[in-house]
Amino acid sequence: MVVAGEMMVDEKGRYYHGSVARGFNCRRWSKFVRDNRLREGYVCVFELMKGTRKATMTVHVLRKVDDKFVLLS
Repeated sequence: MVVAGEMMVDEKGRYYHGSVARGFNCRRWSKFVRDNRLREGYVCVFELMKGTRKATMTVHVLRKVDDKFVLLS
């Protein structure tokens, strides 16, 4: 998933619009959580990407399995 400027794009190409200054409102964040089937205990890691003109981040989602964190695809 990639976050760029004022929108987030997940691995399936779904866009989530927000504002860098205000962040994503509750409704948009709830849709993002639902669409990506996030559950309590999952961890989202936001990785700032180099070499881009706008602030761009890749989001990695991890969950704990047998006391180890596993990257979800």
